[in-house]
Amino acid sequence: MANRLKESFLSQEIYSLATRKIMSFVLLGEKTKVLEDKYNKDLCLFNLYELKELLSSFESRSKDSLRSKRTIVGKYINYAIDKGHIKTNKNFIDDITEEDLDNLIYKIAAKDKFISKEELEDICNVCVNWQDEVIFRLLFEGIKGEKLSELINLKVSDVDMNNNIIRISEGNKREIKVLPSTIDSVNFAIKQNEYENYITSTGSRVKVRRLHDTGYVMKKSSRVGEAKIGYQTILGRFKKVRAEAGYPYMTIETVWWSGIFHYARKIIDDNGKLTDNNYDEIIKRFGCSTQRTYKFRVINAIKDNV
Repeated sequence: MANRLKESFLSQEIYSLATRKIMSFVLLGEKTKVLEDKYNKDLCLFNLYELKELLSSFESRSKDSLRSKRTIVGKYINYAIDKGHIKTNKNFIDDITEEDLDNLIYKIAAKDKFISKEELEDICNVCVNWQDEVIFRLLFEGIKGEKLSELINLKVSDVDMNNNIIRISEGNKREIKVLPSTIDSVNFAIKQNEYENYITSTGSRVKVRRLHDTGYVMKKSSRVGEAKIGYQTILGRFKKVRAEAGYPYMTIETVWWSGIFHYARKIIDDNGKLTDNNYDEIIKRFGCSTQRTYKFRVINAIKDNV
């Protein structure tokens, strides 16, 4: 019954599909479910202490991100009150102050800048647009290039949807076998024809821009200039998601390096160790320079972080 109430709330026409994606992450996600099971009641019945525990569990790294989650939870509780699911008209979320948010922010040191596969999924879950999500998934898979050239030049024809393979046809040419979740993200990004902007503090949309099919995976909203999207546009989208997800120290480079470390850990999990051939495989997959000094840099970084 609780999930039916949430689904009813999320199905309201005032929310776009993209906005519902973020709301679903907060209301139906694993961290909310864990606390609902712990207290044996729906989120809408949480008291002030339990709501603070919920917000803390999200491990948001910025106040804007945490404020957005507070807004989403508050709207859901108000909906439950309006539908008669709560005996009192009291919404305890209103008692969570800005000072409380300061105390509930997940404190993270600058040195803890790399992300795990699980954290990548959390970041993708807060992306409003597939065109945003695909940036993070492709970087994590090893697709970057100088000034994001591999993302910018990635054509629809370079993606083999049936075999989960992406071909890099310029620079360090190679074929990369990627995760099904990455292929799904690429597929939805290609199909996306409108780009939705989002204000985290209010949970509202501000502008929807038309995206133009140009034969490239990454699309831009303007017809002016060449067909390819620009580096600054991708960077702007990256920074917007970074702020919403609450990862102030995250950069293009750290997402890419995080993918390297994750891939190396998987090899170790499968084989028990990394061989010289494995290091060569990683360097080729992630398009690293084969210069001796850079190769040693990659190997040493893996040894230090895996």
